[in-house]
Amino acid sequence: SVHSPPTIQSFTANPDTIVTGGSSTLAWSTNAASVSIDNGAGNDLPADGSVSVSPTETTTYTLTATGPAGDSTAQATVTVAEALEIPFETGVVSNVSNISWTTVNLTKTYDDMVVVCSPNYSNQEPPLVVRVQNAGTSSFEVSVDRADGSNIAISGIDVHYLVVEEGVYTEASHDIKMEAVQFNSGITDRKGSWIGEMRTYANTYSNPVVLGQNMTHNDERFSVFWSRGTSKSNPPSASVLWVGKHIGEDPVTARSQETIGYIVFEAGLGMINGQEFLAGIGGDSIRGMTNDPPYSYALSGLLSTSVAVVSSAGMDGGDGGWPVLYGQNPVTASNLNLAIDEDQLKNTERSHTTEQISYAIFE
Repeated sequence: SVHSPPTIQSFTANPDTIVTGGSSTLAWSTNAASVSIDNGAGNDLPADGSVSVSPTETTTYTLTATGPAGDSTAQATVTVAEALEIPFETGVVSNVSNISWTTVNLTKTYDDMVVVCSPNYSNQEPPLVVRVQNAGTSSFEVSVDRADGSNIAISGIDVHYLVVEEGVYTEASHDIKMEAVQFNSGITDRKGSWIGEMRTYANTYSNPVVLGQNMTHNDERFSVFWSRGTSKSNPPSASVLWVGKHIGEDPVTARSQETIGYIVFEAGLGMINGQEFLAGIGGDSIRGMTNDPPYSYALSGLLSTSVAVVSSAGMDGGDGGWPVLYGQNPVTASNLNLAIDEDQLKNTERSHTTEQISYAIFE
């Protein structure tokens, strides 16, 4: 009988394009006695199988299928591309007040930016909500609203910010799984009515971390971002996301439509354009301004920290509230100091039950 060299039914690389530091799976199907793949992928491999490779440059892998009648070969190429640059930056703007707008000039240019801000203050200050307006191509404006009914001037507030170009980002193209979204919100949640607006993730997440901001100033009265999952008290889950704006206990319940921006990360350590960050949802332990702040989340994985943005992940407290970066030096490599604040438009108390908080912390 005439023997033929082995047959290679398939030899593929998936994905066939990766970013630097990524991996691809080589998979094959043959009827060979043995298989080898060059460039360090493996020798004495089974007739059918797969192996993960992480080339640092574009590499063509040659599979050699060996049998009694000789060899057969096939090739698969893994292209290694530089991760696409993401328009993104973080910072802290100082001396923000309730009587004028502060312009934050950015280093990147944006088509449609998504801005998330967090205030840094203590219980020596009145309740303050960060407001954003005029998010343009290279700047936005920021102020704080007093949520106690007073118009007495307050200044000297630090506001931490995160800016990302609106879009969907993937590990294959950008070396990060993330999405930045904005939409017009006509629904306003408040004490006695906690619903939000249902949204759909563009990516698939195991443990999503959602951070957001009311990005317009169409209504002079405050509203503040919150998110939830299957119920008002649960954080967003891998399959359920509701986001919105709320007004706590404000007796004036009517609000103009506002633009809501939100950013979704996968929980854990990550990197954007070479800047390391840590995203997560902390435990159900953060309480109010007049309980016993600060309340801390222990952090690990970053060598240093410069910026932290935080958002409500579910709402246990029926009065509503929002997270505050609490006190001096609220974020270090090992600790994130927080408290929950409430408005004082119906009553003056600022105590609050325990809440979970979403956070993203940047080196």
